[in-house]
Amino acid sequence: GFAPYLIPGFHANHVICEVWNENEKRWMLVDPSTDKVDFSREEFNFSYDVWLKLQKKEINPNLYGVPGRYTGIIPISMVVCGDMSSVLGTEYPAFQYPPMMDEIMQNSNQLDTKHTETLNRISEVMKSLDFSGLMKLRVIYNSTPEIQFTRQFGSNANKNENKAGDKNVSAERSKIGTGSTPEGKSETATEQTSKNTFNKDKISILDFYRQYSSFTDPGEYAYLYKNLPESLPELCSIVKSQFIHVYEELPQYSDQIPKERWNESLSMYPTVQSILKSLLSYDSRGLVKDRKAENRLVLACREYAILLASILKDQGIPARVRCGFATYLNPGSYTSHIICEVWNKKEKRWMLVDPSKDMVDFGREQFELGNDSWLKMQNNEIDLKLYSMMGQPGKVMITIALCHDLAGILGSEYLIMQHSPILVSAFQQELTEKEMEPLNRVSELMQLMDADNLSKLQGIYDSTPQIQFTERVGGSLRNDENNSSGTKDTKNKSEIEFVDIPGGTFLMGSPETESGREDDEVQHQVTVSGFKMSKYPVTFEQYDKFCEATGRTKPWSRERGNHPVSQVTWYDAQAFAEWMGCRLPTEAEWEYAARAKTTTPFYTGDCLTTDQANYNGEKPYKNCDEGENRKKVLPVGSFEPNPFGLYDMHGNIWEWCSDWYGEYDKSKNIDPKGPDTGTKKINRGGGFYDPAWRCRSAYRAGGDPPGNKGAGISFRVVKSEK
Repeated sequence: GFAPYLIPGFHANHVICEVWNENEKRWMLVDPSTDKVDFSREEFNFSYDVWLKLQKKEINPNLYGVPGRYTGIIPISMVVCGDMSSVLGTEYPAFQYPPMMDEIMQNSNQLDTKHTETLNRISEVMKSLDFSGLMKLRVIYNSTPEIQFTRQFGSNANKNENKAGDKNVSAERSKIGTGSTPEGKSETATEQTSKNTFNKDKISILDFYRQYSSFTDPGEYAYLYKNLPESLPELCSIVKSQFIHVYEELPQYSDQIPKERWNESLSMYPTVQSILKSLLSYDSRGLVKDRKAENRLVLACREYAILLASILKDQGIPARVRCGFATYLNPGSYTSHIICEVWNKKEKRWMLVDPSKDMVDFGREQFELGNDSWLKMQNNEIDLKLYSMMGQPGKVMITIALCHDLAGILGSEYLIMQHSPILVSAFQQELTEKEMEPLNRVSELMQLMDADNLSKLQGIYDSTPQIQFTERVGGSLRNDENNSSGTKDTKNKSEIEFVDIPGGTFLMGSPETESGREDDEVQHQVTVSGFKMSKYPVTFEQYDKFCEATGRTKPWSRERGNHPVSQVTWYDAQAFAEWMGCRLPTEAEWEYAARAKTTTPFYTGDCLTTDQANYNGEKPYKNCDEGENRKKVLPVGSFEPNPFGLYDMHGNIWEWCSDWYGEYDKSKNIDPKGPDTGTKKINRGGGFYDPAWRCRSAYRAGGDPPGNKGAGISFRVVKSEK
């Protein structure tokens, strides 16, 4: 259901328990994530109550869901289905969802009459869950495929198992991934290491913090700082005017900000340079105080802090980014937060500045730094429940804050979704004494950050892989810098068969008469140079060798061997390709190769049978015969190849391409590479659970955030002809 006690003024998606009280013969509410036992039902809004109130227009749907990500009918419908499946005995993970959600998002967040009636029936029955009602729910669930949990987010979001196919769906369901610059280059944690590693023999502390880090360097956009004021309060006000805070302000501006921008804070702006470039694209005047809401970026506290630090460094003022816990955001709790420390030259001291709140030189009792929280935790001096956030335990939040604070003071202000391997241990179990030892040492040294201690901190960080930022939520970053370029670990490379694809000219896209055609399939002439493409999608056997050679964690799957690899992000695919001395195909190369000189919807002609490809044969192409629905990925090469000799170009599993998704640029008709910037990467081909029309050669599906991964997306690699 929805818990109003998690975020004041909002009803957040939440999952709790109902526990039978034998003495009183009743069900009581228990929330193990917040230690709440037998609390009032007025404090928790069950899904069916919310749905029925929504139908009567008694609630504001924008106050229900996940602030800054999903609100309204999407999370409410999702929670009704999830609650029903749970009372029937199947508690699906959050990344699984029913096909009905695809239709909601495909139809501008509207439900048709049929699905509305289904949810009405479910909600009415769930108001009184006696045995008869439970049996009615079971019948409804079993007879309604649209509400059964047969799909997964993060698999290409809408393309795993039962791909939705709408080009806007993936934006609604973006998962966290690695950041990317507006220039279209990935900026992983290992690529974004500090340019100004501290060395006490070469630089003073104050000079160190006057230097830009890789994250705070404005690059070519430094000219935007030229006429800014020197007053800290004025600078904070200007910084705040550039952004809409994703958690605190987005709900009130949600009608002015397109939904595809609601997740900007997750990964789109890792650097100040990327922030400034995007701000200019919305308002060419630069850093202006009267920036309109629709021209602001939807970001969080980290981005406020790195922009202010960058401006101050430009003015020659030492500044550093700090991570810890604010007591002023949510009274009675310690909220994870990122601010700045700014050097007060006159008084020879560091002062706290929070640009997201216009707070300058406030008391340190209002902000507890990560190292202080860690030491208090070790001494059992704090109530960890006060540090928990959105269901995450206090010990985890403190570990996150300490590691980010350490990286920040050493000159690397990583995205909050990037993390060090020790965090995985903190999530899964109690940290061992050996794991805690470097964190204890770091916290002690951070009590007094003179040149000696800062140098020691740098040494500890450099020599302790467990606390280095080599991971990201949604996929490992380890060895992206050292092992993806092909210059190391060259032994035991995967063996890949390639097919020579001759260059040529073709009509990319589909004619307006093609059944299932989407608006983004505008037909235009494209010329492609010759290249080599892997005969099959990359397999688990091939990808596992890459993981063994580079130290990556192998992706999970029930099937391995010669099944196409899955559970890989675009970044993972790109890293494998570079390790092999290859690259991912452009979207034009992929479609050209798939068509293999054909002009029909499929390289097999006007129809695609399940003897020719693995897709949902129960949903054949227009005027074609039904076939088998295997409901699983098959080994590569299970069907005949296309005329170029490539296997599995239709169905079975989706494949990443190198391009950002965007409208076709007809002026770029020779070896086009897609837009220079974007939020989603192209993938093509269709999957095993898709209807035939989504497996067409021209189908684009709108792309997915590059950090998405799941059981329904893979890739193949190409080499340019020499």
